[in-house]
Amino acid sequence: PANSLPHGRSRASPHIKSYVRYSAENPSRLAWALLTSANLSKAAWGEEQKDATQLKILSYELGVLFLPSTLARAGTGTEGVVLRVGTGPSPSAPKIHRQDGDLAEWWFPLPYDIPPQAYGKDDLPWAWDRKYTAKDVLGKTWA
Repeated sequence: PANSLPHGRSRASPHIKSYVRYSAENPSRLAWALLTSANLSKAAWGEEQKDATQLKILSYELGVLFLPSTLARAGTGTEGVVLRVGTGPSPSAPKIHRQDGDLAEWWFPLPYDIPPQAYGKDDLPWAWDRKYTAKDVLGKTWA
């Protein structure tokens, strides 16, 4: 949570879903990043039916998959592309920052910390049907 606080990301959960694959050896470097409206559900991703002869999709979603190899071929004018977690030199993203003219870095400010932190013994996950008495940044409570 400490890294997300300076960026204001702890004030509200964004509706966009972000999925990433990061390296355990270098968590700030991503193998891929997906920004989408899709939840991890059968309604969004579909379900095979009738002996896998048809796919049932209940809601259509939109997303963008960022792959270093695809970005390099898309005309970035560089030898390679690196995806990184964070804001980079400025708090806007995804944003390209070039290094030495031969490598492009795309920075993604995520609404969570990488690697994810486990809940502590005093942490309580938010739930819509729970009463909260603490006031939010607007002075309101969720009851």
